[in-house]
Amino acid sequence: MLLVAWGCSSESAGSEQNAADETVVMSGMADAEPPRTAEAPAPPQTGSDKPVKLIKRGNLTLEVEDIATAKRQVDQLLARHNGYYENEQLDHADGRSTAALDIRIPAARFDSLLMQLDAGIGTLLNRQISAQDVGEEYVDIQIRLENNLAYLAQYNQILKQAKTIKEILEVQEIIRQIEEEIESRKGRLQYLDNQVGYATLAVTLVEPGSGTLNAHPGWGRRLTQAFSSGFNGFLHTIVGAVYLWPFWLLLALGWVFWRRRRRKV
Repeated sequence: MLLVAWGCSSESAGSEQNAADETVVMSGMADAEPPRTAEAPAPPQTGSDKPVKLIKRGNLTLEVEDIATAKRQVDQLLARHNGYYENEQLDHADGRSTAALDIRIPAARFDSLLMQLDAGIGTLLNRQISAQDVGEEYVDIQIRLENNLAYLAQYNQILKQAKTIKEILEVQEIIRQIEEEIESRKGRLQYLDNQVGYATLAVTLVEPGSGTLNAHPGWGRRLTQAFSSGFNGFLHTIVGAVYLWPFWLLLALGWVFWRRRRRKV
């Protein structure tokens, strides 16, 4: 009886010890292993430390006496303010020239350039200025990027401890997703830095309209326009008649039938 009692107590103590060991191991893995996801959790919304990051944009339309002269003046202003042209387009139609200039200028000199364009280039026809604060988005991306980098370091450690091919492939796939998100967020931060650092200004230069001249053209121009309009009207009439070809076909068949019937009579 003593031997049986001693054996039962030993088995019970061994089971309890094994269960305790397993609990400790599982708890340690839960603490050491990061979440099985490549997406960084959303950062807490504090809002108190949010920096002010403004993206400035503007549209300006100026009437100038001569496009070439005005363009040279804009060139000089850009050189003075360390700006550059992102796009240039010159159009000339109906005796009127227009120039569309997309300008990138350091944000700190944006207001100064606007004042100088208003004052010394030509007559202001239209002006639209906007500013977008992206500080909250910038902080959110930074925090998510830091979380991604921390997860990447943890999964690299897990990869070193992987034993089977399946475990290695699973961890490598998660690492690939995290690296893609890191590159995407770095690219977004660089884009926001560029937009905040350099303001965008779309300047349109137009010469005075020639509507007065076109409203009362000379006799030669009026005759030319009349001839052109008449010829175009004649062509439209022919095209319209061609569209009615089923009607003309039915009319011709009816006429042939009527002639044959008349001969029989």
